[in-house]
Amino acid sequence: MAMEIDVAELAGIVCEGILYGIFLALFVATLTILTRRRRHSSPNVPMISGAVVLFVLATAQIIVDTTNIFQAFIPLDRPHRIGFMRDVTKPIFAAKHAIYFTAMLVGDVIVIYRTFIVWSSNFWVILAPVLCSLGSAVSAYQTIWAVRHIQSVTIKAESGWGYAIFALSLAANTISISLLAYRIWTHERRITSTMSKGSRFKSFDNLTIVKIILESGFINAAYLLSYLIVLRSGSQGLEIMASISTPLVGIIFATVILRTG
Repeated sequence: MAMEIDVAELAGIVCEGILYGIFLALFVATLTILTRRRRHSSPNVPMISGAVVLFVLATAQIIVDTTNIFQAFIPLDRPHRIGFMRDVTKPIFAAKHAIYFTAMLVGDVIVIYRTFIVWSSNFWVILAPVLCSLGSAVSAYQTIWAVRHIQSVTIKAESGWGYAIFALSLAANTISISLLAYRIWTHERRITSTMSKGSRFKSFDNLTIVKIILESGFINAAYLLSYLIVLRSGSQGLEIMASISTPLVGIIFATVILRTG
């Protein structure tokens, strides 16, 4: 028996609430680390900004999703509730997905920014993932606009744009991760043979940090691939995937900061 949308939405808010609680704790710890700097060091403004933006988005999404649940489950019986949740023209639907897509875009930007720094601020290296991420953003916001403003347009009719959103975001992540891995691998290979024993331990520390960053990128890419698979299947599990996205992106980001210090 296929999962109905009201069951998927309820499961989604439960999962989202758990992940939001985890992210809240990690956010406080992350902000503490990012703002506690040595006397001669300046705060990492891009990372602090990323953490704050993700927290605001995660908070906004859980408020919107909770409101949606209350509006659907308290005054309505099940047939009307299902109809209410399937109505993609509602402003609350647009708000939820605008928050979700924005969080996904912020996740892309963070991965691309790390690649940009590792490649010595070479913009041409990140041009391809930047274009993919911009294409994903345009597809996302176009889909929200079309569903809200064009009569007879449905989510199924816009599924082609949905594939574009996540395929382009996945491409941006994959390219960025590959560039990051290649840069570090070639750099370490070039200098390891000339290092002293003590310096090699430092090199191993650097490789550990890179491994953590790559792991986070792979988790994000795995989520995007999973979303594409669920989207292709047409399952209502898509609502669960959408609900957990924003806090999940925040958890991945915070975990990298906490593990690398």
